[in-house]
Amino acid sequence: MIAFFRHFQKMLKTVPELCGCFLLISGIGLYKAIDIGMEMNFFMLWLLGVSLGWYILWNIEKKPQPKALDEAGAWFLLAGAFVFYFFGMPHSWSLLFSAASFFMISGSILISLKLLCPVFILLVLTPEQAFFNVFFSYPLRVMSAGLSAFLLKAGGIHTVWKDTEIFMDGTAISITAACSGIEQLEVMLLLGFFLVLAMQKTFSAQVLHYLLILPALLSANVLRLTTTLLLYRVIGDHVFDPYLHTFLGWIMVLVSFLLLFAGGLIFEAPAAPPSAKKEKRA
Repeated sequence: MIAFFRHFQKMLKTVPELCGCFLLISGIGLYKAIDIGMEMNFFMLWLLGVSLGWYILWNIEKKPQPKALDEAGAWFLLAGAFVFYFFGMPHSWSLLFSAASFFMISGSILISLKLLCPVFILLVLTPEQAFFNVFFSYPLRVMSAGLSAFLLKAGGIHTVWKDTEIFMDGTAISITAACSGIEQLEVMLLLGFFLVLAMQKTFSAQVLHYLLILPALLSANVLRLTTTLLLYRVIGDHVFDPYLHTFLGWIMVLVSFLLLFAGGLIFEAPAAPPSAKKEKRA
């Protein structure tokens, strides 16, 4: 704990302006999301952006000295922010360009690029969660419906799949946005971030491991939908009870987490073999 606070103090002394700016951005992102009235899951995205940003700041070893190229890039981005603002573009993008400009002139282009992802999550993705949910949920619904129908056919159950609908036993069952797994994806993005940091030591392994979140979530969602459809044949419409639906959603998160953990074992570096002891001469 003492080492943590010492490193925290060092971070504040090394990049105080970057820490202050990112703290302000975190507050703006939270305010904008609450003001719009997002559902509870927006907090997961906000936490992801905050955690990622502070992790990047935590690992800055020395105070950067901006160069001429950094300053030129900062002024270019600031001009872009004004263009977005005066042409009536969403204010979130103007804030994003302004923040990137500040990080560039206070640090460097590299630091600005690193912080671009968490700032995008906080200023654009979190407040506009509803738009991104609709945008990404449809392909998830189509893939989940198709793979679930394939599994049911493989099990000898006659099914017909079309886009986001599955026809089974003369009934058309629509895979809605609530069944797409998009809400669970937001939870897994946060949980996966901490899992990847705990399991992987190199940047390349962290990126590759994190990319497994979507396949893990899709696999878990297909299992959930297949289970739901099988239960529908047994208990009918009772399978769509909200409490059962919520329970299966949490089970889906657990299965996704376990699949992601298992996938991370692939990228773990093998333990170094013990050094052979030198034989002593008599």
